[in-house]
Amino acid sequence: MRVTVGTWLWLAAACVSSVLLYADPWDGPGVRRQLVATGPAARRLFPELGNSDPTDATIELQRPNGTRLRLVPHGAGGHQLLEGDMLLGPVEREALEGLWASLRMATTLRSVTEGTEVGAGEAGLIRLVFSDRTLVLKLGRDAPDGAGVYGLLEHEGNAAWVVESDLVALIEQPARAWLERRLLDLDPHDLLSVAWDGVVLTRAADDIWRLSSDAAAGMLSNSAVDRRIDALFSSSFDPVPLRTAAPAESLRPWLVATDREGKATTLALGDTCPHREDARLVNRGPGWLGCIDEGLTEVWPFEEPRAGLIEPRLVPYAYGRVLAIEQLEPRPQRLKRRSGGWVLEEAKRQTTVSESEVFRWYGLVRGLFVEPMTPAQISETEFVPDQELVLETDTTQSLHIRCQAGAPLVCTRDGGPPRRVTTDQPVSLAYSEDTFADRRLVSFSPPDVMAIELTPGAGRKSLRQSARQDFGVWRLDYPRHPDGATAVDQVRLESLLAAFANARAEAWVDEEDEEAEGQPERTLRAELRPNGSAAEVVSLAIYPGCRAVASSARRVAKLHASACVALLSDILFDDPIRGWLDRAARLDLESAGTRTVLRRQGNDWVAPGDVPVPRVVQQIPLWQAWRTKRLRSGSPITERLATLRIHSEDGVSSVTVEVGSDWARLGAQSWYYEMETADPNSRANP
Repeated sequence: MRVTVGTWLWLAAACVSSVLLYADPWDGPGVRRQLVATGPAARRLFPELGNSDPTDATIELQRPNGTRLRLVPHGAGGHQLLEGDMLLGPVEREALEGLWASLRMATTLRSVTEGTEVGAGEAGLIRLVFSDRTLVLKLGRDAPDGAGVYGLLEHEGNAAWVVESDLVALIEQPARAWLERRLLDLDPHDLLSVAWDGVVLTRAADDIWRLSSDAAAGMLSNSAVDRRIDALFSSSFDPVPLRTAAPAESLRPWLVATDREGKATTLALGDTCPHREDARLVNRGPGWLGCIDEGLTEVWPFEEPRAGLIEPRLVPYAYGRVLAIEQLEPRPQRLKRRSGGWVLEEAKRQTTVSESEVFRWYGLVRGLFVEPMTPAQISETEFVPDQELVLETDTTQSLHIRCQAGAPLVCTRDGGPPRRVTTDQPVSLAYSEDTFADRRLVSFSPPDVMAIELTPGAGRKSLRQSARQDFGVWRLDYPRHPDGATAVDQVRLESLLAAFANARAEAWVDEEDEEAEGQPERTLRAELRPNGSAAEVVSLAIYPGCRAVASSARRVAKLHASACVALLSDILFDDPIRGWLDRAARLDLESAGTRTVLRRQGNDWVAPGDVPVPRVVQQIPLWQAWRTKRLRSGSPITERLATLRIHSEDGVSSVTVEVGSDWARLGAQSWYYEMETADPNSRANP
């Protein structure tokens, strides 16, 4: 093997570099090299903290001047802060958690050469005291390479390490940084009562806040009360050293908060803060006093409607929590839940009533909203109750309601001040056996319907419509439609079926007017899923005046207005023109003997080249905004304005639509859409 000249040159350069490294001729006198150890890998300073509970540890932070801050456990998972032997107050939970996390995650940066002067304790000391061990870290001088500071682990035989400088910052924090800056560290949901200035708020067994004071009493809104309590307890507490605070005799008991375990926390209120005229001194227990905004010490405006503190529902209990409703006036009766149903007790007689009717009636009662009355309104009202109920709940808590019928309805709860009912819908709290009579006109479940037919009465121009369910998909049988099954609006159809299945009599028509006159506006027929050999068919005829007759009974029922609207609705999409135009690429428009071909350009329709565009094109946005008012059989009575041949984007399908002033017809069909402009607030309006 032959060594080249280049190899000899590189070898000479390496030798010269080595000599210069150890015998630097440019090194000035008095310059000393600092050698550092980079041997062992980093480790956790306090590996024991990973399995330790901070609530059992006393944390001591000692500053270089000898001042000691101690965070000492003090029940309920909290800590108290002491400076020397002086108690300053409770420690903020977030601050304690941050301190504990910093100590638990603190790591060494590198080891220290044996014999190095670290200056243990010159930068402070951190001591963690547990029941069975004590961990001590003495912080010293800055490391010469600027990586951190020296630290000595006393409990590990004075092992020296270079540790993070952030540990020194923990010791340098002022005492105020560790103090709880909230007025109280309490959750409103954990409280059982709050009392101040003659006002007492308590949670009963039903977990609802109630007010007891000289001025008012009654149920309060849980959300509103919790929000105000949280705002009070979370308010900024500005600690004031005892030496600058007012004398103890100037403080008076102010607020007492009691939690669900019976532990009471008492606050005392003092005069104006020495450095803030808009704040008051507060003593929250042993330690420093503090200042809070004076506005937070004012009594809440319970009877002010805008405050929203009063429980807005006359009856706040959910249906499932009510076990019994006893009526004292006008007629003593008792409605009682039994074996999943309800029975009505009167004297010694018991009658089973319809659970669905009880649910409906209670829903109306629970839908009554109330608001406070002004003193003038109360003085002008002579409260003579004629309806009285007592509700019993699953928490053994009862609610006593007394109401005076009138406009408006006025009620009291548990003997509190009268409240005005603001709900417009008339609801009678008094009940009888007839209140809970089963008034359902038909009995079936919408998923059991296999086919539906909507037939107009003789002489009516409404359009017959029918659809059937085929493997879970509703298909249109009549009328014939170019869109086929996709012409059926599933949402409208399901709403119609729900209204059909839940049709009930709001009232029965008087005996002398028992028969419904004339032809029905529509008859609904539903074919149900076979249950045996033959399919069952149910029908319901809708007459003018929102009257109905079911196939199961000839008695005429008066329906609710909203039910009539749903039962007289159609099952086709109500915006066919918009749907076709949205999917179209080309439009052939014929009007007044002139044919124009339009193509889509963004959201507009334009004619190619210099072909003049007829004025009727300006009507296209109006046609898109049309919604179906009803489907009509026969031919429109007004003349045709235009004929649209709408070609789809795929170029395969097309639809021909004749358009009039307020109607649209598919080709030469024997029926048409009667249209109207959509409500601007309608969600269907683009």
